[in-house]
Amino acid sequence: MTRLNGALLVGSWILGNLFFIGVDLYAQKRPDLRLDTDLVGNEGVSDHRIAASGDAVYVVWEEDRGGYPNRNIYFNRSLDGGATWLASDLRLNNPSSSPGRAENPQIAVNGDSVFVAWANYGQTRYNRSFDRGSTWMPEGRVIPGSRHKSKLAVSDDWVYLVWEELPPGADEPDIYFIRSWDWGSNWQLETKRLDSDEPFVGWSGGLRIVAVKHKIYVVWKDMRDGQADIYFNRSLDRGATWFAEEVRLDTDPAGYHGSIAPYLAASGNAVHVVWRDLRSSLPDLKRYDIYAISSQDSGTTWNRFDQRLDKDFKGAANSDWVQVVASGDSAYAIWLDYRDGFPATYFNRTDDAGLSWLKYDQRLDSLPAEAGGIFGVYLYVAGKRLYLTWADRRTGNFDVYFNRSDDGGRTWLPEDVRLDSKPAGDHSSSSPRMALSGDSVYAAWTDSRGTSRDLYFTIPYGSQPYGEGTAGTGGFRPSLRGSDSLTIGSTFTLTLSEGLGGAFGVLAWGGPGSKTSIPLAGGALYVSPIAQMRPFLLDGGRDAAGEGDSEQFFSIPGMPEFIGFNVNFQAAFLDPQGQGGISLSNAVEAWIL
Repeated sequence: MTRLNGALLVGSWILGNLFFIGVDLYAQKRPDLRLDTDLVGNEGVSDHRIAASGDAVYVVWEEDRGGYPNRNIYFNRSLDGGATWLASDLRLNNPSSSPGRAENPQIAVNGDSVFVAWANYGQTRYNRSFDRGSTWMPEGRVIPGSRHKSKLAVSDDWVYLVWEELPPGADEPDIYFIRSWDWGSNWQLETKRLDSDEPFVGWSGGLRIVAVKHKIYVVWKDMRDGQADIYFNRSLDRGATWFAEEVRLDTDPAGYHGSIAPYLAASGNAVHVVWRDLRSSLPDLKRYDIYAISSQDSGTTWNRFDQRLDKDFKGAANSDWVQVVASGDSAYAIWLDYRDGFPATYFNRTDDAGLSWLKYDQRLDSLPAEAGGIFGVYLYVAGKRLYLTWADRRTGNFDVYFNRSDDGGRTWLPEDVRLDSKPAGDHSSSSPRMALSGDSVYAAWTDSRGTSRDLYFTIPYGSQPYGEGTAGTGGFRPSLRGSDSLTIGSTFTLTLSEGLGGAFGVLAWGGPGSKTSIPLAGGALYVSPIAQMRPFLLDGGRDAAGEGDSEQFFSIPGMPEFIGFNVNFQAAFLDPQGQGGISLSNAVEAWIL
């Protein structure tokens, strides 16, 4: 068959399905996926966590199910960017050998390795997998010396845990640390105390830990001097050595005002800590402000003074739920602020490693006053991209919402985007969490649309492969994958590989409602109706099996009307050994935001 005849064959396939479609852009929403597979219902899902690495997405949660006493830890995973999940979730703890309530799961990933820790009977237990969650230890193990109020961090194959240590007969907890250098196979023989005041005198807790390569940073609140202050310790050698004496970070008089709820982020040599502070509040009102302090040298020295981030009048309105994330020389803080009469999300940022912050803070959500406020807001960062998710009840019951910035918080979407696809305000959706991997963003939340609280998942925007290509020369099946940002005004890249070198091909795409599966040429047509097509030639050696590849670029219009738009792609190639003289790729489903 000549290449011209092949072009006509492929072109006729495209043209047979080609016509333009008119759609309501905002009417298209990807269906949510339920991740817990229990059919009993019982008390339901709570306290879930989500993590991602490459195309693998992992979730863990605690749940009370029939047949097991108390609550247990469950796991599910996807290896294709959230397109498909395990048919049955996995229980990671063994209630027979470790009875009592298993709760507060934490998850960390590194490459193909997954580490899950949880609280059980006053201790921290863990389970781990080295093959992306396919196999696990038969039951959870106790982390030596650990207690239940713990925080987890990982870096490479190292696992770090800090916790509040309160032995029998003691009055106040202290801060302890342990590490493993081989993903939990072995642990150091002795635990390390990180606070150096008199043992078990002056309550220490509210822990946060961050690991950046060989550096480990820990913050907590400490009441050794009366009211709570914020303290910090660090190691620059994977936990082998620490400061002999920890550093107090809040710069008002020690023990004089309450400083609580520290949150920690680090990037490069910059370390940032934010917290809630009562120094400007009238004693009877307990109205917290938000303060921050930074180090530009990995915690060796700190700014001379801390800085207030909320820019209303000092102590005038309560501020709560503070968080900070960091990337490069920038750090970004959010909190819930009651200055408008209800909890709304406010934002501040630094672009000089914490030397200065914006003069004016910024409100991020578009929640109307009558909705009653924001609940459970979380901020995530990748480079200059910021992602915000929360729950609110502007439509009755709680729904899950999302916003994002592609320019380090300078601009955001003009309107909040609802993530759950059930009818607005129909049952409660809450506690959203996100995970980032490459250009993909994944979201999971608890949802009561069924008989109890279940766990649901979606992709706010991004791309997923679906379907399977057909074999051509040498048995190779052309592969189609998406990458880069799928936001308005950006460029989206489709990568084709494993085709016939030098082959003529056509890339077809359709808008919302075009995802399908129609038998064709020994495989399936996954896009119909087709809106447009693009002819191209694969690179690679002429007629070389599996060597054909190409990158196709698409400029996404910068118009808000494209927010929420769904596009589906598939390619077809001339291949003399393919059925009917063509080979088909898999398809890619993409969502723009």
